[in-house]
Amino acid sequence: MQELPELCEYFEEEKVDPRTYVYEWVMTMFTWALEEKVCKWLWDVYFLDGFPSLIAGAIAILKLL
Repeated sequence: MQELPELCEYFEEEKVDPRTYVYEWVMTMFTWALEEKVCKWLWDVYFLDGFPSLIAGAIAILKLL
């Protein structure tokens, strides 16, 4: 992961597969992970820009965490 190399390295060491969290985030369009206002904004961005915006949202959440 180019955006968060230290986090990527940590996940690899701990054997955390990104599919365990990103799949749920994307399939639910973040409704379980974000408050309603933020989720609505991300949906708007998704409908304007498509799937890459969801990936950008996932990276932003990881940066915050």
